[in-house]
Amino acid sequence: MKKALVTLDINYNKDITNLTYPYMRKYAEKIGADFVIMNERKFPHLSPNMEKFQLYEIGANYDWTIFLDADALVHPNCPDLTEIFDKDCVIFNRYDYYPFRFKHNNYARRDNRNIAATTWVCVFSDWTRHAWKPHEDPEQFVDQINPMDLEKNFGYTPGHILDDYLVSRNIAKYGLKVETFHQLIPKDGKMNYWFNHDFCISEEDKINLLHMWIDKIERGSYREEQQIDEQLWAWKRGML
Repeated sequence: MKKALVTLDINYNKDITNLTYPYMRKYAEKIGADFVIMNERKFPHLSPNMEKFQLYEIGANYDWTIFLDADALVHPNCPDLTEIFDKDCVIFNRYDYYPFRFKHNNYARRDNRNIAATTWVCVFSDWTRHAWKPHEDPEQFVDQINPMDLEKNFGYTPGHILDDYLVSRNIAKYGLKVETFHQLIPKDGKMNYWFNHDFCISEEDKINLLHMWIDKIERGSYREEQQIDEQLWAWKRGML
């Protein structure tokens, strides 16, 4: 089975990728995947986050593709996601409720699942790569996006989450099945420790949090050490 772990890096902060890329490479090697960095502009007239839609073409060359934002951290003990889920699904860490973020369209009304994708991590197969099919005129949909308060307070404009909107639209349009990482959450009901991603925070805070998570990983006790958990969540609460 041919697999790829893909990330997007259009001149991204190397202080961050120097922390996250070693773990991505380690995970890709573990599951036998190519590590692919999208670092060339294919849609230069659009915002850099729209370069994620290169995944549509990349995904045609692999049985499975795992996408991670460049600032996402994957735990080296994370299981091979391609052995857990079915090929007819698109898999996210979680998804939001569609009306909270987007205005309805006829595809969403017909689909009626109200799935608003969060695309910082996405697992899909060659069967489901249409989740990432580019639109000829994506900017026409900017007025369909309502950023949540956290995003607006951080300064995000609707264009910042156009990628999430278009993937959500494609899921409804093509009737794609969707799963989340609920199967990876421990039976104690605590958080999913396999991935970490923080958004709507400064790059300085993001780097500090990544160092804290990496320290937690390297101690080999990413679930057991309650003290580090409390430190992490106290840090996050202080930024909200």
